Amino acid sequence: MESLSNALPEIIAFILEGIKAEKWWEEHRTLESKGDRELFWLQFRPQFPTVYHYLQYAGFADGDCNSALSNIINFGNDETVATDFFDDLYPNNSVACFNEPLFMYNAYVWHLTVWDYFCDYLELKFVAISAEYLSDEDIDPYDLL
Repeated sequence: MESLSNALPEIIAFILEGIKAEKWWEEHRTLESKGDRELFWLQFRPQFPTVYHYLQYAGFADGDCNSALSNIINFGNDETVATDFFDDLYPNNSVACFNEPLFMYNAYVWHLTVWDYFCDYLELKFVAISAEYLSDEDIDPYDLL
């Protein structure tokens, strides 16, 4: 099994490609309403091959290139994306409750973004042992008081 430290550059490249793909999609999504869906995907596929593969996995590639992608192709933006990689941070698991490297990805995204496909794709493509997400919409801010 590939270790996270080896897969990390590919994961980050996927996220950065996703950010670019999302920007491109925003500029070209109106091709759907103009009847040029095929042109959209013809141009999208070679520019963003990993994101296209991700969209194939999620069942959205080659379909509606406007609204259907709005909660799937949301990777954050250059200003808000933060990644953390913890490897050998806590030797012998003395403090943490994990025994493998941990990758955390934080991004400011649209509130209706669906992360299930993203997490599943990390497990499929990058052999992640587990991928989970947490949204601030899932918490009650009064619990923090």
